[in-house]
Amino acid sequence: MTNTMAADKRLTLTNICLSVFVFTIIVFSFNPSLSWIPQGCACLVVGFFVFEITQIKDYKFVVPIPLLCYLCFIIYVSISLIWTNQSVDMMFTLVQLFFISLILVNIVNYQGHFHSITIGFLAALVVATIDIWNKIGGFIVTDDNTRVTSFLGNPNTFAIALFIGMLLTMEGLIKKSKKSKLTFGQMLLKGVYILLLVLFTYEIIFLTGSRKAMLSVFMLGFLVFVRFFIKVKFLQKMLILVIGAGVLTELFILLKESVFFVRLSRIFDMLQGKNVNDNSLTERSSMMGDAWKLWEARPITGWGTDQFRYLTDYQTYSHNNYLELLSDNGLLGLLLYYSIFLILLVTAFKQLLSGNETESHIGFFSISTLLIFLLWDLAHVSYYSKFHWIMLSIIMGITYYMKTKVSVQQAEAVQQ
Repeated sequence: MTNTMAADKRLTLTNICLSVFVFTIIVFSFNPSLSWIPQGCACLVVGFFVFEITQIKDYKFVVPIPLLCYLCFIIYVSISLIWTNQSVDMMFTLVQLFFISLILVNIVNYQGHFHSITIGFLAALVVATIDIWNKIGGFIVTDDNTRVTSFLGNPNTFAIALFIGMLLTMEGLIKKSKKSKLTFGQMLLKGVYILLLVLFTYEIIFLTGSRKAMLSVFMLGFLVFVRFFIKVKFLQKMLILVIGAGVLTELFILLKESVFFVRLSRIFDMLQGKNVNDNSLTERSSMMGDAWKLWEARPITGWGTDQFRYLTDYQTYSHNNYLELLSDNGLLGLLLYYSIFLILLVTAFKQLLSGNETESHIGFFSISTLLIFLLWDLAHVSYYSKFHWIMLSIIMGITYYMKTKVSVQQAEAVQQ
């Protein structure tokens, strides 16, 4: 038996626990007094997964190369514990992320899908949306100093969660059905996806005020437009060109009507060298400058994991993943970490150009997610983010599944 044959034995208990675990990450993990709940759910996922795979004959446990790169990164950054004792908690977090990612990769690889993760994530965002309604009495914000956050403690973190929800709904929406004609249930599901996509887009633009999330909405729209534009014939290209231009223009008009548009426009003013009165941008720019100076002092190995916050007066991270890794772990740490993205991107591009519809779909989903994550890293420290590692685990698991499935099909074709 191989893991590519969409699982003769379903991981029923594991999937239930996995949906609950993903749900609790959004609803409980950002509340210190309730963070034990997602930790307990993670233990249940691991426990039931181990229990259920022991019932499967010849189960194949996999460790993809990108995950091995992450393990090498963890081993490397753990060396900093030799000269600093302030990184222990961070190391514990990284090790936890590695093991839960290892389990998620194997769950996705065995089943060939990530439905349970999608269900848990989207359900949590719906609950968070209801929470917002109860807190502010609607979905309208008229003051750019009032940014909505729900359970996640930070509006930028909430915007990241919402955008990941957009990625998951988009994946389900554009995925081609195996049957030529959609059933009523499939049409209903796609209708739900469209509603959620519109809802999450609205919340990002009009409620969170997150600059990187608003830019990412346009980036995702552009990537989807290019995807369909390349696939279709000439006359259809003209139609998609008109529709795509209309949708992106409408998005821009909606964005300009948001009270948070001024936050986004300040970025472009700053890039043009204009004086910008924005304390957030000014402080982040200062943080990044200090991180660069720390890296220049120790360019190869850095100062040690999570040391930026202790070596500066900010008492927090640098708000730039590239500079955070450079200042803390040097050029070696940066290269080790981003080798994960490089390997996944190369594989995803091969899938996109494979000519196989399913592989191409997964390749597009992976490329879109990875490129947007790389954009976010300019203004976000992500290497220990639970949300990022859930998505990276999905990409690794489904990529490994597709590669193995194609290998099996090719072997069977040769035998015939």
